[in-house]
Amino acid sequence: MTGEAIARCQVLGRTLLDKHGLGEWTLDFQNLDYDYLTGEILDRDRQPDGICDFGEKLIVISWRMDQRGFRQTMLHEMAHALRGVPGHDDEWGKIALRIGYSRKQLDRQFFCLAREKANL
Repeated sequence: MTGEAIARCQVLGRTLLDKHGLGEWTLDFQNLDYDYLTGEILDRDRQPDGICDFGEKLIVISWRMDQRGFRQTMLHEMAHALRGVPGHDDEWGKIALRIGYSRKQLDRQFFCLAREKANL
């Protein structure tokens, strides 16, 4: 994203955080080509679009994210923050939908998780 696009997304992100009771949380844009905790270089298919850091009360969005995908990624990570625990369970899904996450995105998320579990 360009600096101008990041500035617009910062404003939208702050608005969403405040609207949904996450005023203590902050938003940052980082290079997520690396594992957030270990610094390990990730393959492109393992690079996240966003991260919810519960300890720091921080949502990190990949600087590679485009403006169109920003809102859905932000809502996805906010649902984690509101849920209070990592993972994509039914309660997370209910929260995600309540705050405006797309039903299509949610269905895709749960489809991918079901497929992962079936391959384990």
